Amino acid sequence: MKINKISRVPILLSVIAIIIFFCSSCATTNIPTTWVDSTYSGGSFKKIVVIGVFRNSSTRKEFETEVVKKINADSSTEAISSLKFMTPGVVYEHGSMEKQFNEKGIDGILIIRTKSIDNQRRYIPGKSYTVTRAYPMYYYNYPYYYKYYRYTYETIHKPGYYKDTYIVSTESTLFQNSNDKMIWMMGKNTTQTYETENGVTDPKNEAIRSAGLIYKDLKLNGFLLGK
Repeated sequence: MKINKISRVPILLSVIAIIIFFCSSCATTNIPTTWVDSTYSGGSFKKIVVIGVFRNSSTRKEFETEVVKKINADSSTEAISSLKFMTPGVVYEHGSMEKQFNEKGIDGILIIRTKSIDNQRRYIPGKSYTVTRAYPMYYYNYPYYYKYYRYTYETIHKPGYYKDTYIVSTESTLFQNSNDKMIWMMGKNTTQTYETENGVTDPKNEAIRSAGLIYKDLKLNGFLLGK
């Protein structure tokens, strides 16, 4: 029975290592900051177009889809994705955009983008620690207790290394279509352990988190119609 208990140690250590790996790769988001135009008096919006400005079209689709889904599900304001009528990769002239917005009855324009990516590097110093050997020691012939004691433990040295983190700043901005004026903005920083083209390592989950934050603040400030 003792042999079986000892043999479980490597398995437990492996499980712990896997958990630590996945936790360390998770992104953490800070509390967003918001700005509202105090002079705005136009009330709630009836129809908002959501435009994601990202290099990767799949990231754009995730953000537009989740924000549109959240606003439509929890308010009476209609939200539509710009991908319904704007071709990815095409930079539209102002007049062309205005024509399409007016034809579709859009009174609000919500633009979501990656504002910046800041790389931060820090040195993690090395360390040494002692661990118990994870196999039965009675297989070895040590007639003296101290030799047996010393052989039961071994010292492991973990060298120092550099750890990179990336602070990804995203910005969501709401404009009034009638005069192109900015009336609301929300910025947030997300800390990630590796960099991607758009700075968003998990577009699906990040889009869901962003959609919830955007909806909550737009609703709080009266920009969305009640359900």
